Amino acid sequence: MGKAFESIKAGLTEAMAHAKRDPAAPRIVNCPACGKAIEWVAENRYRPFCSARCKGVDLGAWASDQYRIAAKEEPKPDPDAAE
Repeated sequence: MGKAFESIKAGLTEAMAHAKRDPAAPRIVNCPACGKAIEWVAENRYRPFCSARCKGVDLGAWASDQYRIAAKEEPKPDPDAAE
């Protein structure tokens, strides 16, 4: 798996440990772009990213097809079979 997945996995592990220590404290997650630990709070306008830069880097990766969602190709119907 990629760097982003490992970052998210590490963030979830940290968040679960943090929640056990203090359930009322904000959840700590890792920025998917750079891995920096950040608080998951409404005041963070870039969530789940740490900054506008990381948010832009991720958007650019999607726009340049660095990320792709796997899909199965549906078989095209045979036009002769419908008649």
